[in-house]
Amino acid sequence: LLPADRLGCKSGNLRPGRATCRLKLRRTSRLFSACPIFISSSDESTPRTSSQRHSRRVAVIGAGVGGIATAALLAKSGLQVTIFEKNKEPGGRLHRVVDRSQCRHDTGPSLFLMPQAYQRLFEDLGEDLASHLELRRVDPAYQVVFRDSSQSRLVLSSDLNRMKFQLESIEPGSFEKYLQYLADGDFNFREGLKHFIQKNFNSPLDYLSDPLSKVPLAFRMKPFANHFADLGNYFSDERIKAALSFQNLYLGLSPYEAPAIFSLLQYTELVDGVWYPVGGMYTIIESLVSIAKRLGVEFRLDAPVKAINVDSTHKHRRATGITLESGETWDADDVVTNADLPYAYSNLLPRDQDIQQRARQISAMRHTSSVISFYWGLNKSYPQLLHHNIFLGKDQPGAWAEVFGTKGMTPTEIRLTDPNFYVHAPSRTDPTACPPGYDSVMALVPVPHITPDFPQDYEAATKRARRAVFTRFSEIGMPDFADHVRSETVYTPPAWQEHYNLSKGAVFGLSHGLFQLGYFRPPNKERKVDNLYFVGASTHPGNGVPLVLISSQLVAQRILADARSYK
Repeated sequence: LLPADRLGCKSGNLRPGRATCRLKLRRTSRLFSACPIFISSSDESTPRTSSQRHSRRVAVIGAGVGGIATAALLAKSGLQVTIFEKNKEPGGRLHRVVDRSQCRHDTGPSLFLMPQAYQRLFEDLGEDLASHLELRRVDPAYQVVFRDSSQSRLVLSSDLNRMKFQLESIEPGSFEKYLQYLADGDFNFREGLKHFIQKNFNSPLDYLSDPLSKVPLAFRMKPFANHFADLGNYFSDERIKAALSFQNLYLGLSPYEAPAIFSLLQYTELVDGVWYPVGGMYTIIESLVSIAKRLGVEFRLDAPVKAINVDSTHKHRRATGITLESGETWDADDVVTNADLPYAYSNLLPRDQDIQQRARQISAMRHTSSVISFYWGLNKSYPQLLHHNIFLGKDQPGAWAEVFGTKGMTPTEIRLTDPNFYVHAPSRTDPTACPPGYDSVMALVPVPHITPDFPQDYEAATKRARRAVFTRFSEIGMPDFADHVRSETVYTPPAWQEHYNLSKGAVFGLSHGLFQLGYFRPPNKERKVDNLYFVGASTHPGNGVPLVLISSQLVAQRILADARSYK
């Protein structure tokens, strides 16, 4: 279970004095190589180089990580690809803010997980991941702070001796159960990746193929079991169960309703490890943009798209290009949208009956939460904070219910009396995040997504969120935190919605409930409009940067296969 062994990193791959590994992904990459994703040429074996161009043109809407990766993969196979991005810089939610104190903040994703997914993408592009990103291991992975009488903490680490000491001091006998929990998470990760994540589903038959083997497999993965309740089969202490289930937030689910299959999240973090690229998460975007440009991808920034053009004169409707807000029309053989999928259906596609019915269905799907995010530049560093920190309130069911609601519950005012929240302090791993003597701290406070019929006072909610965070900081020995804030940037749900065209301001896209996974999740190809494809968090297989990278490979595979069928 040790991560260095799991990743194939020997002592010679580690730089002295820091947990840095030039990833030689042997064991974990076998799982990916055993499940081929990317088909890049007519003989399905050798990718075309950028010099072997043909006339097929592709328009990609949105320069998020999924759009850029898809564009690069298609350009590698010889297609002419242009990306149209509404903002002045590429990256989408995977972006950064540099404040007036010159502190750098990751605005979106801040955990580098499943490095083998990145490795596979870079290999498909003919690149070496290690030559682009310097990855440092973040261990401990998290510090979880509980709001009890002693402000007790559980430090989640891949150091098994450290975990044993902590767990046994909380609940005697729990360490052996912890090892079993990780083993079950390993099974869910491996089998879920192979059967449900790394493949396209063209029909229900694909999803149900080989039912004699898949049905027992699915039930072993506990899709109908509640994650928090299932943790009760391993542990009795509520703190341990809370510490091993808060990650469900990233899926848009409360731990009290998420399927137990998502124990795979803790497995990836604690076994494959949490990493961080020197220079911040935006270096992923910078690397992919550089590769894409070398492969011939054209970037049109500050070029918002108004509509996807669809030819309805034939029996099968077909996407024929896009129209920009400027009025410019750009013809294309294929259109790939990396814009938020619910937004694309509601705002970019024609308003005919079939498509708008589908738009209403997708809009009615369960969305993830939104967040109020604070990005602070400080002139003081606090040792109480590790790189990744989770603060959990006293009333866990109540705190999660305020964010996600409960069945039959009507929306209420955002109160945030004792919220759960996440704090990112990257300078513990990467000193380049801020100038000497300063610190970069981000606090992410989950709140309900925007409900049009129940408007919120977000100015008041922001004040309550800030006060709640500062109160918890004071309780762990940081009472002067507010006095040392030299700059503050705040993103509220309306800001997320406006800046990135996110439906309902849902920062993680569509939720990952049981019936929004696999074949039931919106597919990466529109079934009623030929040549129209989707990539990103709200299509198959799901959200999070690693899954979005897999999404880009799956949609590239589908586009190239379709292109061959047109010949």
